[in-house]
Amino acid sequence: MKNPNEPDSPVLELMGGRGTLYNIIHKEENNRRFRVLKEEIFNNDKIVVRLFEDCVNNQELRKKDTSDQCRFPALTLSLSTTEFLYINRYMALPDEFYLSLLTYYRVAETINHHLLNWISDKENAEKWFLKNFKTITKKTDNLKKQLETIEFKKTT
Repeated sequence: MKNPNEPDSPVLELMGGRGTLYNIIHKEENNRRFRVLKEEIFNNDKIVVRLFEDCVNNQELRKKDTSDQCRFPALTLSLSTTEFLYINRYMALPDEFYLSLLTYYRVAETINHHLLNWISDKENAEKWFLKNFKTITKKTDNLKKQLETIEFKKTT
């Protein structure tokens, strides 16, 4: 009380504020999470491209009456990191980014839904995927561009 400008506890002073140990640890944690988010989205994109190729090949095989050689997806898209960031918003990113992230999440959930239906209704699942492939890649590319332009140091 005699010195109101002096910190009460050196420990508390170290734990809070810019440049403190807490801030450095928090920044590193967010940096790791952001890298994992990028990995998730870029890996999902590879799966989507492979799905598209399989759909095109499967259609050709059916035309040749060799549908027994068709390939079927064994993977669904991973969304846990995307969902975690959208729900918790642990980084100070623009609303536009979070809107793109939500759009991407909804598209990816829809893809997973169709992948699960692929077993019982292959041809319709493939038709849906081929019909929507350009829209899917457009929305994914939009988010990927935003991910590449984010300077993480400014967001923590």
